[in-house]
Amino acid sequence: VAVIGDGALVGALKARLESVGIQVIVTAPGSSESNGKVERRIRTVVEAARAMMARAGLPPTFFLHACVYAVHILNHMPSKRLARSKIFPARHLSPVEAWLRQDFGNTESLLSHLRVFGCSAHAILPGITTVLGKQSVKGERCVMLGVSSDNSKNYVLYSLERRKFVLARSVVTNEEGFPYLLARPNQPLPQPEPGTSDGDAIALPQRG
Repeated sequence: VAVIGDGALVGALKARLESVGIQVIVTAPGSSESNGKVERRIRTVVEAARAMMARAGLPPTFFLHACVYAVHILNHMPSKRLARSKIFPARHLSPVEAWLRQDFGNTESLLSHLRVFGCSAHAILPGITTVLGKQSVKGERCVMLGVSSDNSKNYVLYSLERRKFVLARSVVTNEEGFPYLLARPNQPLPQPEPGTSDGDAIALPQRG
């Protein structure tokens, strides 16, 4: 862990960090080159996020979600620095497998949950037929933003209808369609306010 700051900041944190096995490396403010591997890793994440944003045509307010999803993808990529998979020896383990002490098997099983960032997605709303009837639309039009950090089976979405971030498990995606990329200039799509967060659970629409 690289701690950038003055001596007072380091002194307040050093004992606590070292007590849990984290090595503290002090770098001078404004000298990013001294961060070494950390700085190069950050550059990899940022450049990946920029490419994902450009491909999907998303506005800057989604950049944080792109960075988080880029880190998630990198953590699931097999690494030659780790041991080989016992179930599927043709590949090495990924950082997330090493952290969880699990072996997900072949590469397809490891990466099957990933979806294209910024693509069109429809979240399936459970139980909606009992509320609004069987003739109602069961899907909510959204944009795919990644996987929940709390549960890899939940997807992070931005609802174009409710204009808010939602979590959903049952999602159907069109990985060749990008709503923001195809939006007409005179009919712009909604976008979140800077600083808004995700984590809102999908709720059934209320009858009004």
